[in-house]
Amino acid sequence: MVTLRAQAPGTAIFYTLDGSQPNAASYRYTAPFALPTGGTVRALAVITEGGEHSAVVSREFDVAPKDWRVLSPTGNTPDNLVKGGVFLGQVNTPVNIVIDLGQVYDLRGFTLKPISDRTLISTAAAEVGPPARFTAWVSADGQTWGEPASMGEFANIAVNRSAQAIRFDAPLSARYLRLLLPHATQDKPIIGIGGIGILTR
Repeated sequence: MVTLRAQAPGTAIFYTLDGSQPNAASYRYTAPFALPTGGTVRALAVITEGGEHSAVVSREFDVAPKDWRVLSPTGNTPDNLVKGGVFLGQVNTPVNIVIDLGQVYDLRGFTLKPISDRTLISTAAAEVGPPARFTAWVSADGQTWGEPASMGEFANIAVNRSAQAIRFDAPLSARYLRLLLPHATQDKPIIGIGGIGILTR
């Protein structure tokens, strides 16, 4: 579900889903709307008295995790990996994740959102860190994985807590995504994750 908000009161929001520039003749936002297969939302805020308007804001969304299932997590609350919220691995243990995406996609990569220190109590924040490295595999059947689709480090993830986008060298047709996260940054004992997504665009 996509929610649009404007900062100023007495403001109307207009949006498009086809990539075109929004204007006062576009869809008028009245309530959150579903975008299960992803797309680009472009929005414009207009003050109803006087007609002054904002710059156009654009946001791209990929496939929503509505039908995804986490099959093999190591840690607490594994569903948080796809539903949002905090996922914490076990102490001094790599995190191995397998996600059933519910159908076959042409996967171009994945996203990983680190958790924010604000979501943790101060004592936990000292023990929890985002993953430093990754190895990713994809599979059509959840049994045969082959060579890794990608492996490496998350760039500057210890400081930059925005979502990391990892792109594969080429699109890969698959239903299952597997991630191995061997350790947290800064030698912290627990890996913390704020969500996993996929890239199909």
